[in-house]
Amino acid sequence: FPRHFVFDGVLGPEASQDATFDTVAKSIVGSCLAGYNGSIYVYGQTGTGKTYTMSGLCNSSATVKLDTRGGLIGRMLAQVFSEISRRTCQDSREQFRLRCSFLEIYKEQIMDLL
Repeated sequence: FPRHFVFDGVLGPEASQDATFDTVAKSIVGSCLAGYNGSIYVYGQTGTGKTYTMSGLCNSSATVKLDTRGGLIGRMLAQVFSEISRRTCQDSREQFRLRCSFLEIYKEQIMDLL
């Protein structure tokens, strides 16, 4: 049986980190907070900006919220923990279990980045 995949769109080199987050990751975080698994794959040739897209130029947790160059990972984590904080303020009995994996596949080798 042929498999069908949804093509959501293309972002050009002028796309901001904000636009990238809104287009790619925001809905995935929402799905994860609803109990589903979520994955983001960044694929491309060397030097095309995969690391920048995922990590950005921020080098500390404090700058993730302040720096517009923050990548998807920091933005997603900020959204997750913000939502957890909001929900636990409403119901202190609510509990969460989080699991994250950061994997790199390069030359057919998988490396755990955590």
